[in-house]
Formats: sequence, C-alpha cells, structure tokens
Amino acid sequence: IALAAVSVLLCAMPSPSSSLQWCSDALHNLVGYSDAALSSYLHHIALQSKSYHGILTVLNEGGVTPVSDNRNNELEGFARNLHDKCHAGAKKKTASERSRLTNADWMKRAKNYDLIVDDDDDADDNIGNSSHRAAQKKEHTSKSTI
Repeated sequence: IALAAVSVLLCAMPSPSSSLQWCSDALHNLVGYSDAALSSYLHHIALQSKSYHGILTVLNEGGVTPVSDNRNNELEGFARNLHDKCHAGAKKKTASERSRLTNADWMKRAKNYDLIVDDDDDADDNIGNSSHRAAQKKEHTSKSTI
C-alpha cells in the first residue's frame, strides 16, 4: 500500500496522541518497521517545525529509506502529512485577539450583567440566628411542661 493511500485512510485524527499513533503507523508503512523512539522523535520535530521541510531534513539526515522505490515522493508525503496532522486546527491569532483587555473593556462587558432580585430577604434573616431559635425552643418547652 502506498503511503498516500494510508494517509488518506487515517486522515481525521486531531489529538496529539492520535497524531503520534498516526506517525507510528505511517512510519511502519514507510520503512517496514516502527520504532517508538523514532516515531516519538519525529512527532516532536513535527510539533516544533514551522513546515514539513524540518521533518524531511531529519528523515534524510537520519538515513531513513522507504521500502518502495519512490523514495523522495514518499518521504516528502510522509513529512507533509505528519506536519499537517500535528498542526491541524492550529490558528494564528490576529493582532486584535492578542491584545489585552483594558479596564474600559471590562466595564463595557460588565454592563451586560444585572443583579438578581431576591424577594425573600426578610425571611432569611432569622434562619441563621441560633440564639433566637434557642429562645423560641426554651419558651416552647417551658410552656408545655406547665
């Protein structure tokens, strides 16, 4: 099976652990074996690199050779797919998103909130007063014993 076909089958895996698993599986299909240390290292390189060229450089310098005859295309395809999987969903923030909110901004946002009106304010005042309850209990018990 060509690497391109395998990468199409395993395309939608967004989490880092799934991209690491994809790397391990695709590496096995590419070179005929999978080494946990190598796939972890390539995954780390992919997360750190700004383009697939960094991954491709590591593969070439490391002497990774695919089992098929189409060496350059498969290595480049693997590097592209790995980079895309590791950077899927990554969105660059615009300057306005990076800017910090000022106090005036927080005040504008606070205007959207209102206080909750509690109609039972008076009924709750005596609930926490233990001395008041104790006095009522004492009166009740003293009346019932008379």
